[in-house]
Amino acid sequence: MLTDALWVLIIRCIAAAMGFAITALITSTYVQSVVGDYFFLISIVAVFSAISSLGLNNVVLRKCAVSDSQVATVNTSMALVLVAYLIVGPVFYVALIAKGFGSLFFLVQAPLVIASIGLISHGLQGVGRIKTAVFFGSVLHQFLFYVILKLLSDLTLAGLVLASSAAYFATLVCVGGVWVVGSKVVLGFDWELKSYLGPASALILFQVFQEFNVAIGQIALGLFDYQDDLAVYAVCIKISTLISFCGFALNRVYAPKFAKLYSDGDIPGLAAIIYSARNTALLLGLPLVILGSLFSGTVLHFFGEVYAEYSWFLICLLFMQLVALLNGNLAYLMIMTGGEGKYKNHIVAASVLAFAVVCLFIHFKPLLGALAGYFIVQVYPLAYCILRIRKEHGIRYWRVGM
Repeated sequence: MLTDALWVLIIRCIAAAMGFAITALITSTYVQSVVGDYFFLISIVAVFSAISSLGLNNVVLRKCAVSDSQVATVNTSMALVLVAYLIVGPVFYVALIAKGFGSLFFLVQAPLVIASIGLISHGLQGVGRIKTAVFFGSVLHQFLFYVILKLLSDLTLAGLVLASSAAYFATLVCVGGVWVVGSKVVLGFDWELKSYLGPASALILFQVFQEFNVAIGQIALGLFDYQDDLAVYAVCIKISTLISFCGFALNRVYAPKFAKLYSDGDIPGLAAIIYSARNTALLLGLPLVILGSLFSGTVLHFFGEVYAEYSWFLICLLFMQLVALLNGNLAYLMIMTGGEGKYKNHIVAASVLAFAVVCLFIHFKPLLGALAGYFIVQVYPLAYCILRIRKEHGIRYWRVGM
């Protein structure tokens, strides 16, 4: 029997394949400016969805895992998100108008719908329905969107956005139905709001900036109206982040070991497992980076002739993903060893610094400016983590060996 972790990995691979197919279909069907506008809107929606969620996803996961009142937990969180959306929604629409997308008024509901899907999916994960949670959280929307795109060819930008919104809404209906049927109870509310807002207040800023860091290049290029470059960036980042699945597997293995060894005060053992995680990340990631670099032009040609000339940019992003693999391990190390507070502060600092650099250089070379921002949000946290473990535990991260 496959373990839940392996099932989750399989489902996430399916989601990645669907995302790859959707990107290829869009880029091969529409001109770069439309592709750029679409991915810019998707990036903005992701950030506003993170704001709308109030950082409650992990709160819901924890409460549903340890409490018998899961329905009240999800209902309360949904109510809080709805209240937040009453502010976030109008601000989001103003942002759309400011960028000339006021006619896409139907997109205003997207942050609420996506935040709701996230909350219910984390609730399902909390009650042990992990495969179901990951399927609804990662696969269903992309599958529905792909089907719509295949059935309705040559949509306008408004049609693309409407199709994506319809797929998200259908996903919400499905995951909500599964939750209601599984819980058998639809009423209930938890009035202990401090137990939600307290932990969430510590998470929301971190969650929003993490989302912003992932999409920083797309957001910056879209804000400054470099739609053609944005299309190139979106395609290359979609390809390069396929390497992140190695990180998912690594974090599942090493995160518990970090926590156990630190709680036992076994610093030599902790150092050994840090070196092991580092070496494994390099062993898994580096061959993929080299392979992707060798065939970068061929892979990009799959998305359209116009993208094939940007193999140099894809290669740069592939090496950035190798940094991201190391970063992911060390991020879990910070969380498991009580350093998450300062780490979150440095994530925010990296975001601010990166966006300032992007604003300075993007008008000279748009893609290089966006790449500089992405470089900072990857390397800055990595450097902080390396310095911190050396200062507090005397562990030299780049020491040769295990």
